[in-house]
Amino acid sequence: MLPEWSDPDRRDAALVRVGERLAEVGPLPRRELAVLLLLSHGMRHAQIGETLHVSRATIDRDVETSVARLDARTATHAVATALRLGLIS
Repeated sequence: MLPEWSDPDRRDAALVRVGERLAEVGPLPRRELAVLLLLSHGMRHAQIGETLHVSRATIDRDVETSVARLDARTATHAVATALRLGLIS
């Protein structure tokens, strides 16, 4: 478990930071949410691009943008954060 999530105070502070970040940038666009959902089901970027009929470069950019919006470090972290916040299920 990550150190910031093992301490309830640090975990709550981290969730507040994510909430503030989302308030600044607004809700994630539908395609970014779809990309995160498909990532959560184990699909690779190329497969997601084929499924959504967009290029892999577009998916790469959507993932990168979602990571930044969710104040995450990696795509996996962004998926976990989106799941925890109820943005995807």
